[in-house]
Amino acid sequence: MRYSRSLAPLLGVCVVAALLASCATGGGDTGMTRAEAKAQRDAFMKQYDYDDALDMWVPRPGTAAAQPVMPTETRADAKKARDAFLANNKYDDECACFKPISGGARNVSTLTKEERKAETKEFMRTHMYDEVTGQWVERKAAPPQ
Repeated sequence: MRYSRSLAPLLGVCVVAALLASCATGGGDTGMTRAEAKAQRDAFMKQYDYDDALDMWVPRPGTAAAQPVMPTETRADAKKARDAFLANNKYDDECACFKPISGGARNVSTLTKEERKAETKEFMRTHMYDEVTGQWVERKAAPPQ
């Protein structure tokens, strides 16, 4: 009897520790076999080196990973796309989003300098240019705190 009171909590702690250890060491299914994971690791190690000064993996010279991503559009094309978006949409302070303008595109050149600057600022705050697809995409809103 003397040991049963201290043995039960100790046994409970051991069971919980064993369950946590099994979860941490691969309790979940990744959908990848061990051979696939090794092949993926080997391919990565052939293309990248670890740079201690930068504290990150950097592509090896001469590999496909070292080739820079070239923009699909020129800067002028990106500005034209932005201006076209601003011509067809107006920023609404109530919903903090851009809404399409009914009745077609407006002439942005008729806006005052301050209005154009404010709308461009809001557009740049809510959108970013994706160089891979060559399009302006809406930024993801931060989750409420």
